[in-house]
Amino acid sequence: MIAAEDKVAVSWELTVTHDGEFMGKKPTGKKVKTIAMNFYYINKEGKIYKEQAGIGLIGVLKDLDIIGSNIQ
Repeated sequence: MIAAEDKVAVSWELTVTHDGEFMGKKPTGKKVKTIAMNFYYINKEGKIYKEQAGIGLIGVLKDLDIIGSNIQ
């Protein structure tokens, strides 16, 4: 986690098990790990007024064989 002025960035690791249909792919039982990043914008009262999130979805799609491993 890094904070500067009115912004906070948080990086975290997400681990899930593919136990339900996902993007048309039947459950495989595979465990998938990825990195997520959230950015929070804080107002003068110290409250979050905006959030942006990014998840390493390409890696998840590759791990589940939804897209080819040759995609970067």
